Amino acid sequence: MKVFCKRLKELRIERKLSIVELGKLLDVNNPTISRWENGVMLPNLPIYTI
Repeated sequence: MKVFCKRLKELRIERKLSIVELGKLLDVNNPTISRWENGVMLPNLPIYTI
C-alpha cells in the first residue's frame, strides 16, 4: 500500500497536477485523492486499470 500511495503522489506532482485536477480526471472528489495519497484508503482498482 505504501508504494501505491507514494507513487500516486509522485506521478501527480511530476505531471504538475493538483489534487483537484487529478480528482476531476479520475471522477472522484478531492478528499478521496488525499486519502489515497496518505494511505487511509485505496481505490477500487478494477475501475482504474489500464
